[in-house]
Order: sequence, then structure tokens, then C-alpha cells
Amino acid sequence: SQPGRSFLTWVFILVTAILFCSAITAVWLRQTLFDTNTWVKATSTIMKNSSVQHDIAEKTVQTIFTSVNVNQYVTELLPDKAKPLAGTITGSLQTFSTDQVQKLLASSQFDQFWQNANRQAHVALLKTIQTANDKSQPSAKDEVVFIQKDQIILNVAPVLQNLKGALVSAGLGFVNNLNVSGLNLTIPLATVQNLPAILLAVNTINNLAFWLPIVVLIFAALTLWVSRNKRKTIMHIAIVTAVLLISSIVSINVGGYLFVTNLTAQVSAISSGSAQVVYSTLTADLLSYEKVALALMLLIVLFTYLTGTSQPALWVRDEISGLLKGEAKTPALQWLGTYSTLIIGILIAATALLIVFAPFRSAPLTLISASVAGLISIFLLAVRKATTKNSTKK
Repeated sequence: SQPGRSFLTWVFILVTAILFCSAITAVWLRQTLFDTNTWVKATSTIMKNSSVQHDIAEKTVQTIFTSVNVNQYVTELLPDKAKPLAGTITGSLQTFSTDQVQKLLASSQFDQFWQNANRQAHVALLKTIQTANDKSQPSAKDEVVFIQKDQIILNVAPVLQNLKGALVSAGLGFVNNLNVSGLNLTIPLATVQNLPAILLAVNTINNLAFWLPIVVLIFAALTLWVSRNKRKTIMHIAIVTAVLLISSIVSINVGGYLFVTNLTAQVSAISSGSAQVVYSTLTADLLSYEKVALALMLLIVLFTYLTGTSQPALWVRDEISGLLKGEAKTPALQWLGTYSTLIIGILIAATALLIVFAPFRSAPLTLISASVAGLISIFLLAVRKATTKNSTKK
């Protein structure tokens, strides 16, 4: 029956839209969490942030000073009359040590160490994700990032071990007294309830990443086969998908605020700036993919609407038909033709600014921005030619 067919069409539309958005997430997970090169690049970007470097330096130095009892070390070095100044000197020494560690964290030598360490840690992380129901976990003493029960942990011990010689060379001789393997130099990056179950779900999504786009195409084809009006069905799929993408983009942005708030409340060693860097770096590609997909859906909505039978669509098609014949008689098109050069210049400048200063950068953004600007410019040039032709006839 007609109502039953219409209902089934809408069910297929909703399923297709959900699967499309799920496919984007699956591709992002596969490329970000499961690809070693992308993971290393992301973690290196996080470590290069000055706020992150400061937090790690501060945590490292605090642990060193607590473990070694630097205040006692300084007191023993001072003459009796100067011993009351030990506390002040220790405080200054701690500030100096933090600055030195932060400088070392910003060095190219440490960046290379960090990349190699994360490449090795990523193998262990993948093993943990792929065996989420097992009890085996990466060793906290060996990896810079590992998972333990419901927590994702940053292990600073390998970092300190790498920096130990450089700190001694910088004049911090007491660091030689450190037994790094016996120190608690871990920072919980996140506490997630039911993390093993979530990791199992993530691994399942990753395994489906290749098949989801194919399933989306199958459901889209089924939707068109069931529907009576193919054009409207395509437009409805694009509209529903766009709504889901907008909801996802908003959720990611709101999730960033919640992530930062919860993490800084749970872990005093991490500042809000560092937490924001971690979240934004890991979700940047997902936002990029979803914004590009949203732009594509909006273009599909516009195209399918303009091919319909509404009065605005008919008017636009009539005007385009006139342009193809070299005619442009309406005031609006004549105005566009007169100022086409100026508009194209502004469009090119705006596109360049968008590409350079956009909150995210990606090849799809550049391609789509340049393509849209090019199509609009071609349209404006056609309008200018048509209006010039009309003026010549007069």
C-alpha cells in the first residue's frame, strides 16, 4: 500500500543516514587510532604544545624533588649560617629544573625519542584493543601510553629516563640519585567506565570500516528502489544526514568541554589547556570529515531542490537557460554582470582566507573550497558575457 511504502522509504532513509555517519566515524577511528603513523603524528603534535610540555615538566620535577628530598640535599651543601635559606633555594631550584625539563621536551632530540616511543607503545595499545576481553595489559614500565583497567595512562618514567643525562649536564647532579624504575610517574589521561567493553566496540567498528561504505551504498540503492519519487528521496537522505552531521559536530564540541572539565577535575597534574590540546588534536580529523560531508549534503539538497517543480526552482532554471542562450535580462543578473569582476576578486580572497585560517586544515577542505569558488566564478563570467551581449545589442 501507499502508506506502507512511504513508511518503509523513510525507514530506509533514516538507516542510510545513520550508516553514512557511522561510516565516517569508522574511517576516522581506523585512520586515527589504528594507523601507527597517524597515531605517532597526533601524539607528537600534542607533545609539541607548550602547555603539555609545562604540565609534564612540572609533574616530572615534582616527583624528582619528592623522591630525592632535594631540600635535604641543598641543606647539606650549605654552610650553617645559610641553612635557613635552604627552602627558598630549593624552590628556586625546582623552578629552574622545570624550565630545563621543558626546554628538553621541546628539543628535536626528544621529539625523535617521543615518536619512536609512541610507535612502540601503539603496537601494545592495538594489542590491548584487539584483546579487550583478555587480562593482558602493556607494562607501565615499558610504554609511554598504556591502558590499565578503566584508565588510559601516560607514563612519564621513560621520558625521565631519556632526559636524565641531559638534566645532570644542566647542573642538576642530584638527579643521578634517582632510581627511575621505582618512581610513580604516571598521569591518568582519562577514566572511562566499562573501558574494556568500549574498546571491544571500537575494535568491532574498526573491523567494519571497510564494509560500512559498501553497506551505505546498498541501503541507498534499496531506498531509491522502494521510493516513488527518486529526486525527493535523495533530497530527504541528504537532509536527514545533514541533521545528524550537525548534531554530531555540536556533540563533539560540547564533548570537548566535558572532557576538559572532567579530566582537570580528576587529574591535578593536567591543566585545562593541555586537556583541550589532547581532545582537539585527536578529534580534528573527525570534525574535518564531518564538515566536508555536511557541505556535500547541503550541495545535494540544493541541487535536488533546483531540479524540482517549485516556483523558485523553475525561475532559476529559466535564468540558467537564458544564460546558456547568451541572454541575461533580469535586473539581478545585470547587476551581477556589472560587478562580476569585483565579486570574483572578493570570492577568491575569501576562499584563500578560509583555506589559510580555517580552524581545521585538510585536502578535502581545500579541494571543495577551490571547486565551489571556481564554479561560482565561471557562472559570474557567463553572466558578464551575457549582459555585455545584451548591452551591445542595444
